[in-house]
Amino acid sequence: MHETLNPKLNRTSPCRNDLDRGISQEIMQEIVKKPHIFVALVQNALTVAQSLRDNYFADTAKLVYQLRPKIVIGNNYNSEDDIFKIEEVDKNKSWEDYRGEEIAFIDGGIGSVEFLSQVPMLLRVGTYKVKTGERTLSERENFGFYPVIFGDLMGGSKERKDYPDIVRIIAELLAVLNTLQRYPNLDILVLHGPLVYLMGQYAGHVPFTEDDIDIFLKNYGLGNDLKREFKEEANRIYPHMTEQWRSTGWIGRLEGSFEPICFIRFLLRKILYAANDENRPRKTLICGVTERGTLSEFTRRVVFQKLFDQDLNVFNKIFNRNDINSAEAAVNRLGYNDPLVLSMLLKPGQYSEPFDIHKYENFDSAVVADVRLNYKIFRHEGPFAFPKITGIYLQVSENTFPIRIEVFGDLAKEQIEQVAQRIYLYSTLLPGYAFPIGLDIIDKFAKVPNWLTNAYEKLIKYHIMSQLYQGQITDEELRKIIIQALYTTQRDWLFRPSVR
Repeated sequence: MHETLNPKLNRTSPCRNDLDRGISQEIMQEIVKKPHIFVALVQNALTVAQSLRDNYFADTAKLVYQLRPKIVIGNNYNSEDDIFKIEEVDKNKSWEDYRGEEIAFIDGGIGSVEFLSQVPMLLRVGTYKVKTGERTLSERENFGFYPVIFGDLMGGSKERKDYPDIVRIIAELLAVLNTLQRYPNLDILVLHGPLVYLMGQYAGHVPFTEDDIDIFLKNYGLGNDLKREFKEEANRIYPHMTEQWRSTGWIGRLEGSFEPICFIRFLLRKILYAANDENRPRKTLICGVTERGTLSEFTRRVVFQKLFDQDLNVFNKIFNRNDINSAEAAVNRLGYNDPLVLSMLLKPGQYSEPFDIHKYENFDSAVVADVRLNYKIFRHEGPFAFPKITGIYLQVSENTFPIRIEVFGDLAKEQIEQVAQRIYLYSTLLPGYAFPIGLDIIDKFAKVPNWLTNAYEKLIKYHIMSQLYQGQITDEELRKIIIQALYTTQRDWLFRPSVR
């Protein structure tokens, strides 16, 4: 890519300027031929400052022109002008190279019945395990799901809008643990979405009770050893969160309960250990895959920051400004994010260099029932840090934005190449969508569809109306009906892949 520019040409000469304009025009024509990029730029142009709008499209092409010669393909950086490197998957590899591998995909879906509560009533986490190259359907693929009814849970701050999210995150992590136990020969496990969310936003929930955890463990077939291990760890952590962790009159009392953030950290570390246990027949690659991401960390911390390190006025020159003096300002004022910028720099089969994703910087303190809890202890530099997360962006198709793949940071060096190769292969089976086909299947399987929620809403209403008049309705009977409705999944089998 360094050969794009002729080093003999002076950048200030008329010939150099003509060449710059010509190449910028070519880049603009490239963008016009890719509707997803063009539409995203048009949307950005409507939100940036008025002074940026008239030339936003052409100036973006100039920026891309500045960046492309500074990208290194493979190996190490060649010069001080290089900004970041990209790797390429081996396109010669096919399914035959991975025959016999076992892959599991996991996703969670939430359903609600509005007349009962504003809080979604049920969650089901779906798993889809497939063995590549196996032609016998019963041995090739297995579906499973785990239902949880929100009304059965006592803990968590149900008045918060993110209450369903915190329940879903815990449920999905328990599904990962369960899947690792059920399939000891699993080669790779793929979560739909981030491997870890931006956890600070979920701080401050009322703890879950031991009965709540029993409900989870019962559905996931996990034993009481998990509770015991967590309690031992929690007794070390809780005193660092608040001196009042044993207060008997406090609604958020920590002793003997399961504080959500602390429990999620515990589950992540259990997964990390379980997947790489030396006694396990095969180590399992764990990753999360996100489409339609909006992060701008790679653009801000890697691409733009290194541009500024080379020239503090680079953006002011391109965009004819005098106030874009930092990478943060460039991202904020210009509206760029990682998928948009990298979609103009990567080609199909290429992926960005790995970068640490700062998931825990927003951990601070939060008030629970008038008691302030310290969540800073979970940051990277804290005494009870969450596992580090490393990400890459993989471009699968010319007509889609790159997808973000996340792995555990401690294992990134040895796993990134293997994970990228497999995710690319899975995604090429959906060329128009460019997303791992197993996640597309499990997304449909785990989702609680409208026809299902409508059906059991009518069933519940009928049951309530008939039994109320007779005074025979009980909470237990109502729960049984909902569970029965959750297991009505015959249509899910329409989503299984056909045998080839």
